[in-house]
Amino acid sequence: MMPQTLPQQRSAGGAPPINTFGMPQQPQQQAAPPPPPGPVSCSFDTGHTGPIHDAQLDYYGKRLATASGDSTVRIWDVSTEQQVLLGELRGHSSPVWQVSWAHPMYGSVIASVGYDRQIIIWREKVTGGYHHQQQTSTWEQLYRDQSHTASVNTCSFAPWEYGLVLAAGSSDGSISVLTHEQMATWSRKVIPHAHLGGVLAVSWSPATTPATLASGPAVQQQPSNDDQVGPRRLVSGGNDNQVRIWRMDDSTGEWSAETQMPSGKHTDVVRDVAWRPNAGIPTQHIASCSEDGSVVIWQCDMEGQSWKVAQEFHMKAAAYRLSWSITGTVLAVALADNTVELIKENVDGQFVHISGVDEQGIASDPTTGGETGPMAYGSDSNGAQDPHNVAAAILGSA
Repeated sequence: MMPQTLPQQRSAGGAPPINTFGMPQQPQQQAAPPPPPGPVSCSFDTGHTGPIHDAQLDYYGKRLATASGDSTVRIWDVSTEQQVLLGELRGHSSPVWQVSWAHPMYGSVIASVGYDRQIIIWREKVTGGYHHQQQTSTWEQLYRDQSHTASVNTCSFAPWEYGLVLAAGSSDGSISVLTHEQMATWSRKVIPHAHLGGVLAVSWSPATTPATLASGPAVQQQPSNDDQVGPRRLVSGGNDNQVRIWRMDDSTGEWSAETQMPSGKHTDVVRDVAWRPNAGIPTQHIASCSEDGSVVIWQCDMEGQSWKVAQEFHMKAAAYRLSWSITGTVLAVALADNTVELIKENVDGQFVHISGVDEQGIASDPTTGGETGPMAYGSDSNGAQDPHNVAAAILGSA
């Protein structure tokens, strides 16, 4: 005879169910949900015949642009495990140093700069039917600038609130600011003599001012701004070991120097600068890194106050590239030894050097050298040998 299943009764008041013998019945334990999938290290052959100098993910993290010494830019679909080449952009006649994606509200637009002194802005043109399977896309040159007299080393699109605006820095020492105007024309403003010996890095300030996000006395001391869009600012670094901030005059459209960070913090060329995203952060931070291995985080507590050194870090090798996470809580630093170091802000507002990532995507504790678990960054099997591109392709949202 099969054993008989005893009927259950439920007691009042939400108490545990009782069986027919009047004894409380223990609820069955449910299995814990599986942990979310961790980051993975993605490596694939891009087919470039030269070194990869930059790798940038688009706004959605689904497309990757690679800039190479073979004078081309390649666009990849990396949304699945099988990477697909979407296009090859040919317009430069020498190595392409850097690329930058525009905000998607302006369509699929990307800029590239290179040793041939050119700035090229590309736009994807989609033709065909309404269904994705029926569509084909090609990349066309939207604008080409050949005004610089030396290599153009760096470029960065402004926050979308400012319009379709691109900044580019050159070895001739100047910074170009290109703005898309009405009737599909472009205007150009120049910041001359930005850095003696050449400009190596530029980064835009967030469009939303920290004052609009802050609470307390800082807000009352700031003038009201209905659209909550701050002034246009750029930070730059160069061969003169300096970090400078530039500001545009809204009435004239001209750019001028606003701040020079205190000298002596970097004893070699400044390879990269990165303005921290200020999502909910009432203070401003800028990170800069140098060939001497130093990483400096600069801080400004309130509009109009002086910038100061918040913290300094000294890496084991030359520091080439910087990349903040979307929330601005983690800073990735790419080093000349093909590793990435991670600096994270703790609950006390202090930045802590937490771990490093090697070419296999393994994180190690910088204090012990031991592995702490898997970390992820996206890079190409060729580009992994070029530390310039590693931090730019960090695949995380810490």
